[in-house]
Amino acid sequence: MGNFLNEKIQANATCRFVFAYFSIFGFEALRASLLEIDELHFLFGDPAFIKQIDVEQSQAKAFDIIEQDLWLKNRLEQKAIAKLCAQWISEKVKIHSLIKSNLGSM
Repeated sequence: MGNFLNEKIQANATCRFVFAYFSIFGFEALRASLLEIDELHFLFGDPAFIKQIDVEQSQAKAFDIIEQDLWLKNRLEQKAIAKLCAQWISEKVKIHSLIKSNLGSM
């Protein structure tokens, strides 16, 4: 999906996405393209599923052993990506939510 979107997103465009969720990792994969757009309208379905996600099971953790301590890999990089993503959202993204069952059957 990321490769497809990177090929289709054009600089100075207004984009419209419909997704169930979006993460900083999705932003990072599309960052070069997304930073060049003028505006993004994001339509989310009912986000109730988020309450059901088990964060501990949803992503593998990667640790380094450094001088008898464990450090979460990429922690600093994730923080920087999250800040850049938050700035991008505040400047260019309009978020809309559709609360309706069976969004996929529309």
